[in-house]
Amino acid sequence: MTLFKQQNANALVVDPGSYNCRIGQAIDPVPIYSLDFRDIIQNGTITDPDEFFDRVMAQDLSLIKQVTKIPFVLAVHRWTPNKILFALAEKIFTKFDTAAFLPMDLASIYYSNRHQGVFVDVGYNSTRIYSSIEGALSSICRVGWNIQQLDQQVAGFFQLNSKELSQLETIKQKYFFCPENYNQIAQLCQTSSIYNKKVTLPDGTNIDLPSHSRFSLYQIPSLFTQNLQKILGQAQNFSKQPLDVVVVGGASLLNNITDKIAVDAVNQVVAARDRKNFAFLGASVWVGSQVASQEVFGLCKEDLQDYGEQVFDRRVW
Repeated sequence: MTLFKQQNANALVVDPGSYNCRIGQAIDPVPIYSLDFRDIIQNGTITDPDEFFDRVMAQDLSLIKQVTKIPFVLAVHRWTPNKILFALAEKIFTKFDTAAFLPMDLASIYYSNRHQGVFVDVGYNSTRIYSSIEGALSSICRVGWNIQQLDQQVAGFFQLNSKELSQLETIKQKYFFCPENYNQIAQLCQTSSIYNKKVTLPDGTNIDLPSHSRFSLYQIPSLFTQNLQKILGQAQNFSKQPLDVVVVGGASLLNNITDKIAVDAVNQVVAARDRKNFAFLGASVWVGSQVASQEVFGLCKEDLQDYGEQVFDRRVW
């Protein structure tokens, strides 16, 4: 894969998460598109490879020069079956000559701009916790805490009715994940009943919204904390220096997320948003980095013709 990276200054990069699918290029890791593919992605796995590829190619990719002459880089979950990977590769090679499959957790490490630490990626369906020592992944764990549960917690604190709950997605996109827009909430309070609520916090404190920070009301489950401490302890045994806990993805934008995790972790807790790169394409950063990871699986059209589906037995993940 080192040769792959040296020969290609750019690539079409696709990162299909459980909540949205980001499409961009290696030379600029800010996505060109962020699209809703939830009908063909379940639990992080692409269920319809043909439809998935056709939707990607149906977008206006004119911003990417010679788009079909550069590699197609796709972030995938480690548990994606060979059958799905093979079907994706078949579709990719109808337009492209080379492709690379990058594990999503590895992509998270790259877009956090760190190669060492314990990483927390709170996704739409689940949370992944894993450690990286000098770019080598280990101790990958999945827990059930997810963005959907955070929505339910916030809705519960707000005591929303069904109509108000239907507005939560819009509110979340505008404010929950956009701290820079937070000061605009006061204006919204005058027109939206969602924010004109009296709320009792779990500790019994009564507050009037919006005078307090609404989106600090979520709670971190004990199972998450237990797994984080376990993986942190294991990783620390292999590191000569204290490890940071790095929060990546959309959850890195949660108010006070670093403080709430820091209560239970002895190391520094940082959020990937410190570079405002929560929307970055991790695979883009990999293409431009100096890391030659054996976990990134690259192949060309001839590899697929010679070995068929069995070519994916060679991947180390």
